[in-house]
Amino acid sequence: AQPSRAMAIAGNDEAAKTEVAKLVQTIGFDVLDIGDIQNGRVLEPGHPGFGANRTKQELVKLLA
Repeated sequence: AQPSRAMAIAGNDEAAKTEVAKLVQTIGFDVLDIGDIQNGRVLEPGHPGFGANRTKQELVKLLA
């Protein structure tokens, strides 16, 4: 079996991030919480996390 792919999430509202994390897991992805919304810049077009099709461990290294 292939390892699960991950999806990074960022936000300032912990309750909202919890709900988003549940949704992400429901559709089959591992969740990588990268912290506050300002950290979400690494997920925008032109940055390494945009459209990354990686495992959680690979995504952690890519966004480091």
